[in-house]
Amino acid sequence: MESDNPLIQAIQQLQLGTQFGVQMVIQYFRKALTEEEFRNPFVIQNNSQHKLYHIILWLLELYSTANSHHNSKDKQNTDTYCESVRNPPNPWQRGCPEIIPQLSTRPWWLINSLSSSSATAVNATALTASSTSIPCNSTSNSTINANSPFITSANITPDHPYYSKLSFIHKLEASVNQIRQEVLQLRGHQVFQTYRAPNYKDNNNNISENKDISTSTETSTLCSTTSSLGMEGTDRGLWNIYYLDLHHNTTINKEQSELLCPITMQLLQTIPNLYGHAMFSAMAPNTHITTHTGPTNRKLRIHLPLFVPTTIINHTLKSDYARLRVGPHTEIFQEGKCIIFDDSFQHEAWNDYDPSIYTSEQLNSINHQLPFIPSRINLIIDIWHPDLSDNEIKIFNFIRSSQIRKAKAMSDAGIIPAEADFFKILQEAHNKGIDDTIVFGSINLTFENSTINNSHPNDNNANNKDEMLQSNSSLINKDNTDTTLQPLQFCAVKDD
Repeated sequence: MESDNPLIQAIQQLQLGTQFGVQMVIQYFRKALTEEEFRNPFVIQNNSQHKLYHIILWLLELYSTANSHHNSKDKQNTDTYCESVRNPPNPWQRGCPEIIPQLSTRPWWLINSLSSSSATAVNATALTASSTSIPCNSTSNSTINANSPFITSANITPDHPYYSKLSFIHKLEASVNQIRQEVLQLRGHQVFQTYRAPNYKDNNNNISENKDISTSTETSTLCSTTSSLGMEGTDRGLWNIYYLDLHHNTTINKEQSELLCPITMQLLQTIPNLYGHAMFSAMAPNTHITTHTGPTNRKLRIHLPLFVPTTIINHTLKSDYARLRVGPHTEIFQEGKCIIFDDSFQHEAWNDYDPSIYTSEQLNSINHQLPFIPSRINLIIDIWHPDLSDNEIKIFNFIRSSQIRKAKAMSDAGIIPAEADFFKILQEAHNKGIDDTIVFGSINLTFENSTINNSHPNDNNANNKDEMLQSNSSLINKDNTDTTLQPLQFCAVKDD
């Protein structure tokens, strides 16, 4: 009987909002699968080349988890997480509320270029995954070592299996100066807003199962500061964002972004398999974004650093103010050089630049042509995990869109508690806005200087700066980095 069909039972759990949405998903699988596969989808488990392999495994986990919970004698047990969530492929993914089975699992997919002097030490330590450190998903053969699929952008060549999905990185890096100029021209438009996340909690103060609206800007249960606008993601400092794309522009006004940032918006349209999240992320000086995970492993996150606080005083370089830890390893941001990571891994970020320790004369010695930007400002773009097929991305997109529509209807009806209502939190944060000086500093910006187009806006000696940056290891374990593995119930989930 169809009522016993594992796929149908799993799809009915997806909170799609309408019976029409449920039937649409069911009909998609009917057409995409053979009659035998639809009737008994477990036969697909042994066929990793199947076009719907990952999404079928995910749905079967949902089915098995629901059945186990239904048949459990302990009806008070509220743990309804899937097996891949309770025991993720990598322990650094603990706390991520959704894990799609059998996706290639590694914390870093693309890092900054390393000098030959630092590569040996890094490859021997930071980039080695073994039984004594952090094991990767054994089924994907994706160990983190010197032979990982991506170390730097130079590895993204036509002979690489993921080239068609990630080759856009070269164009993105080549466009950094144009994107920087558009960011500078945002000053005066008051478009940045303080990051806020819904406060989803279950009865045990754990991450809520209602994560699919979710996949919105991500949720948080471990943020040190709360307000009527939701939860902040920092324990010190200020973190502000300007959304360029959110849910494929279904929840923000993309016309404003197209008007203010036409080059950046056009560039986004050339990127294959966009997940539907893109933003400018600005971390003010002395800011720390606390340890958290993203909402799912079905996407990767790209950071293109646009403005990174770096000081050169008395010929001494200080370049590690802005950095990002993913799992146990920390990467220093470098302007114009992309990094890609899996944000289902526990991670945190810093901008430890402190303007108060420098005199105005020292800052002027750093850059006398353009003002020094004290914030770390990155362009962030999410893409679908490269292992997912076009068919899987299509159905995942439909599922997510249906869940968002349901959540929006619940928000409009006032059903969602205020502290968990993503749409109201987003709108209130947007309406409140922030002072532009928090993002850009207090120095007046001028756009007539041609240096904006032709050189590093943050440095009047880019060549010397780049040379000194290359002499530093970009992947480090800093003494003040907390690499404590967070347990499931304490790990926050949010955007950065």
